[in-house]
Amino acid sequence: MHRLISTILLLFFSLLLFGQEDTDTYDKVALELRQRNFKKADELIKDLIAEDPNDIRAFGFRTQYFILTSDITGAEEHLEDGLRRFSKNPYFYESRSYYYYSILQFDHAIRDLSRAMKLAADADKKNYFLISRAIAKSGKMDHEGAYADYMIAYKFDSTNIHVLNNLGAIADNLGKVDDALEYLQRVIDLQPDFAPAYINKGYQLQKMEKHEEALTYFDKGVELSPDSPLAYSNRSFSRLNTGDLKGAMKDVEKSLKLYPGNSYAYRNRAHIYLEMGKNDKACEDLYEAEKQGFSKMYGQEVQRLIIINCYNYESK
Repeated sequence: MHRLISTILLLFFSLLLFGQEDTDTYDKVALELRQRNFKKADELIKDLIAEDPNDIRAFGFRTQYFILTSDITGAEEHLEDGLRRFSKNPYFYESRSYYYYSILQFDHAIRDLSRAMKLAADADKKNYFLISRAIAKSGKMDHEGAYADYMIAYKFDSTNIHVLNNLGAIADNLGKVDDALEYLQRVIDLQPDFAPAYINKGYQLQKMEKHEEALTYFDKGVELSPDSPLAYSNRSFSRLNTGDLKGAMKDVEKSLKLYPGNSYAYRNRAHIYLEMGKNDKACEDLYEAEKQGFSKMYGQEVQRLIIINCYNYESK
């Protein structure tokens, strides 16, 4: 499913150690990592570690840095050192779970988050790690397990917008469409400026082929989060299905500019090209969607489209 829950590392990092007090330096590090200003982030992380070598949040940021720069060797050495120094600290296991998630070792990530829950000192922290474990289970495509964890978190705090938003996504995966729409609407009611809920609700309506209604939610999502590649990608498909080829193309191009590896956007652009009668361009995008991992993430649609439309096309 093409939704924000698919961007797991982004969500993990947005939740990183939220139970600890923020400082200006922590905020700056988080911002530099989000903006991929790795040199500046590295300098700030080193400053934090120099000030306190046992700063577990600085350790977590260093883990993020290695993951985002694809330095697997650095990450593994860093985590080995962390195990020696922080084996009784739940936040170490949370940090290591991000690394395991980044290399798609979901069972290891789930195991570490379960350890973090056991080591957590109070119910708030246990619930926080439970939410991260639910995200890890969804990455494993264990939708039943993720739903069970989210429901425990929901009973603990029924106003947590991240829990409600992800419950909407998981409920959809389990065929609970009405529940999904209800959870997402509750997020919107609780926090009207939370863009992911609008984007996810638009996606729900899109799946129901209510494209005009979906567009109102995608428009709001884009307004609130103008740099969200998923918002533009999803809106492009509803624009296509309402006959707005020009708007659909504009959206999908914007999505790919923001996120060049978005396999779903290539699939969407292929649909636009097919509608325009440009089969070669469509096939080029379908093969690129496969190269970017569409089938692994979303199923066999692109492969079927290639069989139907690209029998005379030679992939480059």
